[in-house]
Amino acid sequence: MSQIRTLICLFFFYLRLLVIDVPFRRFVFKPIPRESGERVIGLFHPNAADGGGGERVLWTIVQYLQRYRPQFSLVLYADTDCSVETLTSDASAHFGLSINASALRLVRITGLDALRPSRYRIFTLLFQLAVGGALARQALASGRPDVFLDTHGIPMAYPVAKMAGSRVGTYTHHPFVSSDMIWLVESRVSQFNNSKVISKSAVLTRVKVFYYKLVTTAYRFCGGAVDVSMANSQWTRAHVKAAWGLDPTVVYPLCTIDDLLDMPLEGRVSGQIVSVGQFRQEKNHELIVRAFASAVNGMTKADLARTSPSLVLVGSVRNDGDKAVLDSVNQLITDLKIETMVSIEANAPYPRVLALLASSQAAVHAMRDEHFGLVVIEAMAAGCLMIAHNSGGPREDIIADSGAGLLAETEAEYAAAMRQVWTDRLDGMRAQGRVRVQTVFTAELFKTGLLGAVDDMVRVCQR
Repeated sequence: MSQIRTLICLFFFYLRLLVIDVPFRRFVFKPIPRESGERVIGLFHPNAADGGGGERVLWTIVQYLQRYRPQFSLVLYADTDCSVETLTSDASAHFGLSINASALRLVRITGLDALRPSRYRIFTLLFQLAVGGALARQALASGRPDVFLDTHGIPMAYPVAKMAGSRVGTYTHHPFVSSDMIWLVESRVSQFNNSKVISKSAVLTRVKVFYYKLVTTAYRFCGGAVDVSMANSQWTRAHVKAAWGLDPTVVYPLCTIDDLLDMPLEGRVSGQIVSVGQFRQEKNHELIVRAFASAVNGMTKADLARTSPSLVLVGSVRNDGDKAVLDSVNQLITDLKIETMVSIEANAPYPRVLALLASSQAAVHAMRDEHFGLVVIEAMAAGCLMIAHNSGGPREDIIADSGAGLLAETEAEYAAAMRQVWTDRLDGMRAQGRVRVQTVFTAELFKTGLLGAVDDMVRVCQR
């Protein structure tokens, strides 16, 4: 019933947007006050107060624009109760950045909770599309920037911003919908976003494929409003290009790895593997736990005594959905009778995460189609041998065919990679991984790509 009410509200919102707001946009969407000749860049990131990888990119963009393009006025649209001073202070401390609160204006919006997938039992992507447009309209009603830069990934915000009169830029972390998602449904693969009820039914599978293609059409429409686009990896770039027909500039997220590069390769805890990642379904912690159990069960008592295998799962728990995932992983560990070898550290402080990376022989990451993989780069920089999923950014951008890590996909492949870590030293591969991230994912490349894209957006405004 609540979803029906939401649909009705959204219908009347878009009716008002098209009938009233767009024809009279000069009166509805007034420019943000500014000094004469000043250009205003609006950063649209409703969950700016969170501490994930997307927020790290947002705040890094803020830092770099303040440092290298001080002539631009910056406005942040976010759903938060925090002051701009608290937001910037927390971001600086959490991500190791230096942000000037006085050079950033905060425009508060509300409704972020309506974007969360847990709110909807069906048609989640369509609801998120529609709600995203409503959030953008709310943000722009407070003042229209010259450049509207979405760093969150809310596609319906693009046509709304375009209709309001702003030039539109995007930093895309992950395509909203992709051909890989459609392929998984067509192949009737069961996973966190394709339940067994659907994968086992030919009829429901055809319905869901049609639904995804409908969402893909809407996503293509949204992309038509974008003037300049950035993508965080080659994998993301390829999917965005296929969806929008627009070729984004690849701007790898800034990887602050200097401290990690100083961690010694020697003196690691024998057999210890660490996994760093938020406790969300798509991070696939259960695959990691099952693979670990399979790996140790396939070893002799002598090998177990010699290698002392252990697994540490560390990550943040943000809400009830994450807590449910954590509880499920804990139960699986109990069911597999590996409690003595597996430990979980939820919401560990950053210094503790660094200590685990410094002491572990290897790190494991199991998310399918990870759009980039900051944690993969950090683990490699810290000297861990990386075992990552054979898809997305880890396959195409980070490890690729460099021989700087191991790629796996199935439980058996992950188990084999873990046993290889325990039985072979692979010190050369660990060192090679560190060299790769040190030379490929540099601050200078991030700076050049970001500033070039932003300058392009501003030039579009001057036409």
